[in-house]
Amino acid sequence: MASGFTREPAGAGAPATSEREALLRDALTARAQAEAARARAEMALRDAEEARAQADAARARHEFLAAAGRAMAVSMDYRTTLREVVRAAVPVLADWCAVTMVGADGELDVIALAHADGAKQERALQLLRRHPPRPGGDIGAAKVVRTAETELLTAFDASALAAAAGGNEDRRAALEELGIVAVLTVPLKTPTRVIGAITFALGSAARRFAEEDVEVAASLAARAALHVQNARMYSERSHIAQTLQRSLLPPELPRIPGIDLAAGYRAAGDEHEVGGDFYDAFRAAGGDWIVFLGDVCGKGAEAAALTALTRHTLFAAALRGSDALASVRLANDALLARGDGLRFATLVHLRVRPREGGGAQVRITNAGHLPPFVARAGGEIEETTATGTLLGIFPDPSFTQQDLELAPGDLLLLYTDGITELRTADLDFGVQTLKETLRSRAGCPAAVVVEALERRVLELQDGQPRDDIATVALRALGADDRDQ
Repeated sequence: MASGFTREPAGAGAPATSEREALLRDALTARAQAEAARARAEMALRDAEEARAQADAARARHEFLAAAGRAMAVSMDYRTTLREVVRAAVPVLADWCAVTMVGADGELDVIALAHADGAKQERALQLLRRHPPRPGGDIGAAKVVRTAETELLTAFDASALAAAAGGNEDRRAALEELGIVAVLTVPLKTPTRVIGAITFALGSAARRFAEEDVEVAASLAARAALHVQNARMYSERSHIAQTLQRSLLPPELPRIPGIDLAAGYRAAGDEHEVGGDFYDAFRAAGGDWIVFLGDVCGKGAEAAALTALTRHTLFAAALRGSDALASVRLANDALLARGDGLRFATLVHLRVRPREGGGAQVRITNAGHLPPFVARAGGEIEETTATGTLLGIFPDPSFTQQDLELAPGDLLLLYTDGITELRTADLDFGVQTLKETLRSRAGCPAAVVVEALERRVLELQDGQPRDDIATVALRALGADDRDQ
């Protein structure tokens, strides 16, 4: 009897198995490709993150150098500036940074230090106070200053630690506590010598000094060295100018019996410029007193030379007993003989004779200068009338004189154009301001008047005078005040 089942031909299931295997292979291949793509994506992401980190670091370095450059351009106080620079370097370039300078005696002085960890910064400062760098050291700032070569210690190992400690156990312990793992030190070089070094240190093994860090450190050191050199030159020039300026003015005013005498001087412009205003007061032969105030055209060394020439000529003439006209003419001759033909001077010369019963007699000789004002004790303001030609221009100058009586309480004011030329639309404003100040201080001591004038002029010019200010005030005393 026939069965109801039909037998499949042999080998009929093989194609289905092959299809499954092919599908499995395709799936495995797709998965491998996906994993490879994911790995490439992860690698690309890491590359992108690394590139972004490098870009961020490069931007931080650039911003740091720009900020350091701005700080150096703002102030000529290089010590303060370098303190700001080392603070800005942490943590952009290093975990801590220090600047070491070579002193005049050859000793090394750490003038600035910053650390990312405030506690370690204090510890580092204490260490450097107790153990400043040794000029003969074999490592770090001492070596770099001596060799003028950059030093990079990628691993601050036991031998480097021992060299830095120099056999001092306290120093060694402190250095170990700071946890230094790498150090970069670059020299501060001028065209003639090495003036110091900047040290950058890392305290984490996760960081290292890249080639770009070394380049930035070298660029910073070059800028810092130039800044220090310029600042020192500026300070030296300012010191020379101030010393020269002081030499052109009397160290102190003499005490004239019966006369309350005061003077003021304020230079305008840069500190290293010597102004042309001058004054002096001294006793002449015969017992009278000489007081004068003047202004030499221009500023600087040439003006200073003519100022000194004028002052010393007038002083020598007074010691010889020359009268006022002869003294002023001699000053004119000296300027003609020793001047450059382009500069001139103006001068108000006083010969003062205090009276026994109070008050004073004054002879005024004016050589092209602004007319002095008299502030009477009662508040009246008078302008003096003596006139004359400038000094150093004409071989035969002409001068007129004025004899003036100062009653007790009267004040005679000499001044330069820094008081009256206030650069306003009203050309008389400066003179009116002077008169108002004198009137409001009628009867006041000479020093009060001088201080009030200077303060008022500075107020009207926002604290920055456009020209040098020099004033001399003489107030006649009464018989009862002659010993003041």
